[in-house]
Order: sequence, then C-alpha cells, then structure tokens
Amino acid sequence: LVGQQAVRTQLEQIVAGMSFQAQRKRLGLPAGDIHYTFAFLGPPGTGKTTWARWLGEEMKKRKLLDNTDSICINAAELKAQYVGHTTGRVHSIFERYGIIILDEAYSLTEGERGDCFGAEALSQLCVELENHGSDRLVVFAGYGGASDPTDNRMLRFLQSNPGINSRIAFKIHFQDFQAEELAEVLRAMLDFEGYRLPEGADRQAEDFFRRRTGRRAFGNCREARNLADRIKLRMAARLSHAKRCTKETASQILPEDVEGAMEEILQEFQGLDKNEGRSIGFS
Repeated sequence: LVGQQAVRTQLEQIVAGMSFQAQRKRLGLPAGDIHYTFAFLGPPGTGKTTWARWLGEEMKKRKLLDNTDSICINAAELKAQYVGHTTGRVHSIFERYGIIILDEAYSLTEGERGDCFGAEALSQLCVELENHGSDRLVVFAGYGGASDPTDNRMLRFLQSNPGINSRIAFKIHFQDFQAEELAEVLRAMLDFEGYRLPEGADRQAEDFFRRRTGRRAFGNCREARNLADRIKLRMAARLSHAKRCTKETASQILPEDVEGAMEEILQEFQGLDKNEGRSIGFS
C-alpha cells in the first residue's frame, strides 16, 4: 500500500483504540462500545476500497469482530426489484456478513426523483447501523470529500440523510497521489508480475504522471495500472517478432516499451485535454 500516509496513521490509531477498549472489557473494566462505521471519501483511484479491506483484515487479526465474513458491493445493489423487498435484502446482508463495504454509497440518493428503493435502503440501513454499529464493520466509500470540491458526491450523500451521517463514527479523507508515489505504484505493479523496468524508468514515470496530475478525469492509481498494461502490450508486440523468447527477454522491459506506452497515452488524452472545461448542452 503506497501513499496515503495520513490515512494509514489515522486508521492505525483507530484500530489501536478499538483494541484497547476490547482489552478493558476483557479485564472487567468499563468500556463503551465503539461504532465500527466509516465513510471513506476522496478522488477516484486513491485506494478507498483497498484500505477498507485492509481495515477489515486488521480487525479480523485483532479479533475485534465475531463475524469476519465480508462483502464488497456497489450500494445500488441494496435496492431490490420490487417495493418492500429492499428492507429484507439489507437486513439479510447484515445478518450474514460482519464486514460490509458499500462502494459508491451516493448511488442510494442519486438518480430520478422519488426513488423509493433508495429511500427504503437508507431507512433500513439506519436501523441496522443502530442495532449493529458495534459488532459490524461498515464502510461507505465514494468520490468526493474535502479533496474534491468540484464533485463532492459523498458529501452530498451524507448531507442528504442526517440519519446515516450521524451514525457514521469516522470520516476518512483520501488525497490525490503525488507523481513520485505513482511511479512507485507502477514499479510495484510490474515487480509483482515479474517484470523489470529499465534504468531511468522511475524518472520517466514521474515526469509522465506530473503531466497527467491535476486533470479533471485523473484516476490516480488507475493511471499507473493503465500505464503498466500499456507497457506490457508494447513489450508483447515487440517480442512477437522475435525468433526466440527466453525468461530473461520476457521479463526485461526496454526503454522503448516505456516511452512508446507513455507517448501513446498522452496522445490519446490530448484531444480530451483541449476540450476540458467546455460544457456540452443547452445554456
């Protein structure tokens, strides 16, 4: 897990506090229940879902949950097909799972006006959080937060339902990655699959990500993943013409693979960047 040091520190402190309260209970000392309900807010590709899974694993290791079965779904999947069925679906998830990650949580309040399915899901979520706030880990994740004022969808979600907002104990804000961190992510992704980057590739990657950061559609770690995929495709195309492919040649990335992948991606975004900020539609 590269970057998000502030998030790491905050979550580690929270887990340590949870463990301390559990220890007090075992010692027979008074210890109030801590509600294990979180909102993870931030730009896309900053690791919100990954860190939610990390939090679940930490709580599992420290035996803070009796039920450690986990589920990660888009919050819109809580809605059933027919009126009245959503309540049962939400309840069954809380009965079955101890770790519940709801991605794109704002999908429950967005969409057509009068969405009774979303309202039904939110109503039952309030009930379940009240009943299971201290024996279930529940993470609402989505875009927005203080780091993304132009599209603060999670903030609108929290403001739209005071019942949910007041039952979320911790609000964790994720930040955009720096170019140096994304270069480290790129190397980690390729190292994991047994690829070796050429000398100087880290500096090239930093320059590439500096050119991409700040764009409205910037995807943080997804940008690193896309670049890694493009490098592998360039490498595969080059080796397809080789008479013989060895373990060495199938592992060593060449500078031309990196440069070609970066140039290709930047050219694809060039037209989009020219139109960035323009609106389409009626005034």
